[in-house]
Amino acid sequence: MNVDSLSFFRYLNIEELSSNQEVSLSVHRPSEMPNVVDSIVQVRAEYMSARLIFNNLLHRARGAVYRRHPGYVPSEVDYRTPRGASLSDFVRDYDVRFLDRVSPEKASSHLNLILLARNGHADAVSLLKKIEQKLLPNLSERFKSDRLTENPYVIPYTTEGRFSVDVISNKGEMLLDLSRRGFATPDFSLLTAFAYELSPEDRKKCALECIHNLECLSGRKLGDPQNPLLIALRTAMPEYLPGFMPTYLNAGLTPDLQKGLPARYGEEASARIRLNNRKTLLEALSPDEYRRFESGMSPRLSSQDNHSLAARMESVIRRLAPELLDSPLEQIFFFIDHAYSYYDSHFDALRNFMGRDIHRPTIIVQRMVCSVIDDRSYAGVLYSRHPRKGRGVYLQYARTVYGEELMTGRMRPEDVFFQDQSESRHDFPAVYHFWRRVSQLEEIFEGPVMVEFTGVRGTFTILQVNQAELSGAGMLTAVMDLFRNGKIGASRVRSLIKPYHIRQIESDAIDSQSLQNLRPFCTGLSVLPRSAVSGRAFFSSENVEKESKKRGADNIILIKNRFTPRDTIFMQSVKGICSMSPAAIHVVTTAQNLGIPALLNLEENAVVLDEKNRVLRNADGASIHEGDWVTISSRIKTLFLGKAVFVPARLLRFMNGEKVEMTPGEKPIFEGLALCYKDYRAILENVEASRFESLQDLGHAVRYGKLRDDPKKAEEFVNLCFDSNRKTIALRLLGTTLGTHLVNIAAFDLLPLKKQVLLLKDTMRLCEKKGLSGYGAGAFVIGSLVKPGMPCVFWESFSPAEVGRLLNEWILHQKYIHVLSDVGERRIRRAEDYILTHGLGRLAIHTGFVSEFVTLKLSEIDLSAVSKILSPAFDPQTKEMLSVLQLPWGHFFDFDNPWSLSTLKKICEAEDRPLPGPEDV
Repeated sequence: MNVDSLSFFRYLNIEELSSNQEVSLSVHRPSEMPNVVDSIVQVRAEYMSARLIFNNLLHRARGAVYRRHPGYVPSEVDYRTPRGASLSDFVRDYDVRFLDRVSPEKASSHLNLILLARNGHADAVSLLKKIEQKLLPNLSERFKSDRLTENPYVIPYTTEGRFSVDVISNKGEMLLDLSRRGFATPDFSLLTAFAYELSPEDRKKCALECIHNLECLSGRKLGDPQNPLLIALRTAMPEYLPGFMPTYLNAGLTPDLQKGLPARYGEEASARIRLNNRKTLLEALSPDEYRRFESGMSPRLSSQDNHSLAARMESVIRRLAPELLDSPLEQIFFFIDHAYSYYDSHFDALRNFMGRDIHRPTIIVQRMVCSVIDDRSYAGVLYSRHPRKGRGVYLQYARTVYGEELMTGRMRPEDVFFQDQSESRHDFPAVYHFWRRVSQLEEIFEGPVMVEFTGVRGTFTILQVNQAELSGAGMLTAVMDLFRNGKIGASRVRSLIKPYHIRQIESDAIDSQSLQNLRPFCTGLSVLPRSAVSGRAFFSSENVEKESKKRGADNIILIKNRFTPRDTIFMQSVKGICSMSPAAIHVVTTAQNLGIPALLNLEENAVVLDEKNRVLRNADGASIHEGDWVTISSRIKTLFLGKAVFVPARLLRFMNGEKVEMTPGEKPIFEGLALCYKDYRAILENVEASRFESLQDLGHAVRYGKLRDDPKKAEEFVNLCFDSNRKTIALRLLGTTLGTHLVNIAAFDLLPLKKQVLLLKDTMRLCEKKGLSGYGAGAFVIGSLVKPGMPCVFWESFSPAEVGRLLNEWILHQKYIHVLSDVGERRIRRAEDYILTHGLGRLAIHTGFVSEFVTLKLSEIDLSAVSKILSPAFDPQTKEMLSVLQLPWGHFFDFDNPWSLSTLKKICEAEDRPLPGPEDV
């Protein structure tokens, strides 16, 4: 929507304005300018970099329209009028800086100018023009250098090039794609995977080029207190490894730069930025030294406490590496080197995800977006669908923290579920503004998405987007909703809904009677809604790896003090997890994705894990030793001692019509899930049918497989396969081997006449194109599918040339049958050798031999025309057969014999054809 064209009267109450004696829309001197805004309630926007704002202003100055990408939502402001009316209006991106994070008086004054100017108020138009004229040169000065560096090692996000994910990483590719689609990502430049192979000095040169790009793109300068550039360094791989690779925030902060931060971000945010940078430096320098400070960190610390804690960390850093405090470049070089060192030290774990080729890390050099300004700012993960419900929008967030703390599990997130956009408007204006973009992302990713973002008051900034990993019920509900609304196709449904999703839905539940016989050990926070598992308890990832090899079939439940994103590597081999502390978001997500029941935060219930002695103790003194059987019940959020007895899953029992205990609120959920499950099974069977690419495979399923005892289902399945793979089936038919004709016929006979005709036409076209027939065309299989007694409409579906080819294939097949009878069916290989060596011999062609083709003779096919266009390559006896078929009807039936004549009459009546005379041809 072009905000310039929005009428003032669409967004203001005209009657109110006309009745207000103090307000006049005629031209006034500035001092007498009417007041149509009392106060601003809320400003909502998608993040716009200074460069985008500059480009917008530049277009306006040149009289051109700055065109937006599809899906863009203009910035919006809610406000009150002097008479108390609540209204909303769209504003331009650069207006947001005059409306948000400024004094209420300045914000109201600026919005007042915008609204009056849109109604043609000359003084307001003039004032706004002056503001734009002043803003544009200031920005122009910041962006006077636009000479960006791009080479195999350094790529700015403004590039027009296309790059392999091996070079720019999964995250880099995603960010480039989003920025090209017009989504607001912070400015960034990529230090590609090729940089890993460079010498330390050459790496530094590339890092400087990345910084130069970022300065050009953001209009900020590294180390400049007045126009500070703080950098986030994010390490990424071609593989999607959530939370595994390190991130370094607020890189480039020095004491000199610190002095300029309060003016831009405020004193509280400035203190948080300082502490975050020092924490990141110290943790990378010396994890042991950092642990001494970790327990004292909290998002609720005062500015004074944050500065005090940061100062204590600085004293340690200055002792270990003083240059990291004073030089922004040395900080960045240090973090890049640390990222590569981290990769080297974790290479063995990373190698498991690489497949055949070895991949190197990419470092994303990105402008920091501050999410710690005040308690109206937050970092979070936005799911386009609730992970368990599969509908609505689900938000996990924490205020005044950086996303890194949330993603690594150091900070326990809050969560909130929105069923409707309006529910987010008051407390989460940034999410409200981005709401429509979430469905756009689902279309781009063809499935549910998870958006990592920051919300700075009402401004939404994307940091990363990935396909969401939902629980079984959530994924099934979400995906089937997308399918029903035409957003994705059947093949995408199958790729999104994994076997473990269905296992969660179909998996057995704990018998309620069994629970009464088990002793509760403790409770915790549950990850999955209704999931349960029994297994042997182990207390380290290393022991899981060892014991899984020893015990084989026994389920393993991994219990740890603290889970980190690295533990997702070992979660593939466990059936349940318990965490003493809140787990990292990505660990929780992986548990949901794999269908692993999980209980978190057991320490709140006074549970203690003694890792040295390998024992878990609760407040009552009960113990679980490593290797003991335990049971997790997600439904009642409890860890039990012992092994449970399981009963069939409630959903399948519900679908089978059994009586299932459920609450009134559960019934509609079960009904909806059952419908989704039924529709999914239909799609799955359709997709599975497409795997059958030959009549031979289908015939085996019909004669010997699961379809043998269900003729109706067998017919449906074969036809489903044909519809999915018609062309492939025709091609594969030509690869049939001797001795498999009966298996092919078993599937062919289940096709209706129309589809049989289509398959034969497709196959004959291939034969004609390739010059194949007889043994070369699928070992005589075409002839085996031709049945002389087919109805007239069958023959009339083919051209004379096609009829000739069908008869030729039938003749060749009959000759093959004669050879087969001579050598014996059990010695089929000998039949093949005989045919290849001696040929097929001759058949005795006479009226009795061809009399089965009565329907062909009755049809409207001109047999003389068929005979004339026979290919010279055809078997000579095909023409001989046609000559016999063209004899008068008296040669085939004795018209003086009542029995013989009645046989012909029945055929004519069945085919609705007139009875021919004995002399008719």
